[in-house]
Amino acid sequence: MKNVILLATALVVGLLSYGQSANRLFKKGVKAAAQGHYEQAITIFTQVIQQHPDLAEVWYNRALSASKLKQYRAAIEDYSKAIELKPAFPTAYLNRGADKNETGDREGAVADYTKAIALRPAYGFAYYNRGIIFFQAKEYEKAMNDFSKAIEMEPAQAEAWYNRGMTKCKQEDYAGAIIDFDRTLQLNPAYQKAYKNRGIAKSNLRQYAEAIQDYRKSLLLNPDDCQALNLLAIAGAHATAGKDVLNDVGRAKELGCPVPALLPGESYARLHEQEKQHKDTLRR
Repeated sequence: MKNVILLATALVVGLLSYGQSANRLFKKGVKAAAQGHYEQAITIFTQVIQQHPDLAEVWYNRALSASKLKQYRAAIEDYSKAIELKPAFPTAYLNRGADKNETGDREGAVADYTKAIALRPAYGFAYYNRGIIFFQAKEYEKAMNDFSKAIEMEPAQAEAWYNRGMTKCKQEDYAGAIIDFDRTLQLNPAYQKAYKNRGIAKSNLRQYAEAIQDYRKSLLLNPDDCQALNLLAIAGAHATAGKDVLNDVGRAKELGCPVPALLPGESYARLHEQEKQHKDTLRR
């Protein structure tokens, strides 16, 4: 599972108190960043900083552009300067936390997300990002709490529902996970991994026929997903799906998927037997 760290990317656009020239230059930098011209934006924001080094918003926006270029350490320095100039700056803490996570400083990331929440208690993105860190650290109860808070604050955020579902799977609450994956797919019907992981949850509850449907929907969105193909074959073996299982295994082999390694003993033995019977039928 690849987790998505959400960034607050709102650009601050007001500098009227610093004169027309600085305001025009700043807006030019904002426009460049909005158009994806991040190096140009950094150059422009640097010019504004040289004229007015006490503007937190300019340091913040230069940090955003640096982050987009994956210059995370430079971005962290600029966010830190923005926070120094404006201590009550929750989005700067959120984004600095995301960049600290990118550099491997997860403890620092958690501290920044926690500070963002202290400044803005209803900050759903901060709860979500901190939940991702806890999930990666296998602190599933903390992750569950944060994803639940993120859902409370941002109920239309499909990623929060999905990751809470994944957390429930880790806690073996498969029925609860299915509910969260259902909601994920209501919000984003093209969420391929939600179909696949809902299938896994259903397989763990031995709801193999329903799991097969989810794996097939997952494969419609990503036909080359080896894991989904193998999971489909396993569910098919348990559900005695006959020739369909053989087709799924054949497709997996075509893609070079390590089918035997991913099929458990009992299911693979049954699969082998079905394959043998199918070949005998073809010879007659």
